[in-house]
Amino acid sequence: MKIQNYGIRSVLKSIEQRRMILPALQREFVWKRKDIEQLFDSLLQGFPINTMMFWEGDDIKNGTMEFYEFLDPRYQESVSTNKVYTVIDYEYKTIVIDGQQRLTSLWIAIYGTYTQGKNEMYLYLNLDAPNANNDDSINNTESFYNFKFMPENKFNACSAEGEHWIRICDAYAPNFSPLSYIKNNQLLENQFAVETLEKLYRLFSDETIINAYEIKDKGLDHVLKIFVRTNSGEKPLTKAN
Repeated sequence: MKIQNYGIRSVLKSIEQRRMILPALQREFVWKRKDIEQLFDSLLQGFPINTMMFWEGDDIKNGTMEFYEFLDPRYQESVSTNKVYTVIDYEYKTIVIDGQQRLTSLWIAIYGTYTQGKNEMYLYLNLDAPNANNDDSINNTESFYNFKFMPENKFNACSAEGEHWIRICDAYAPNFSPLSYIKNNQLLENQFAVETLEKLYRLFSDETIINAYEIKDKGLDHVLKIFVRTNSGEKPLTKAN
């Protein structure tokens, strides 16, 4: 195995085109919106988000394991489920052995919405200042950046009160310009906003932000052994778990 570097854009494009799928041995998506918000805070602060593991398979039908697609990015908490992926002969796919929760979180936050009850929410980032609860204490676990899932009416209310929030999917758009956004929203005097938007722009442009062990030229049994060692504390698994 060797470690390969990937950008957020290239990975999400693979998910969108169904070139990256999930093995049936993976648990379902269990992260909540707070987990996703903290993931983005860690990424923007430059914290490591742990190494993932991808299996590059060139004939995934030659076995008995089932595979699943990633969730619809318009995620509904406690409702959404993964669809079974119908395998075609001799398909080449990237199978996510470890990293589903983090990748699904990126997928939902950037390409979709998080719905809790009747509230459909986008992920936003506050550009006014750091989190009010932030301090330099080593024991402080509060996020530095204020990422928050909000319904559109809440965002509109915050904007009407003079707060500056940017929707993450808007900042991810291929034609997004931090400088143009700053000028258009009269934020040139806000140094925190200027620096934060530049960091966000670089985050989405960085081709080395996601690190993953890449498994090639190995059969299903070998991959299952690796999964057991790294995820399950030697708990026995089968190809259909």
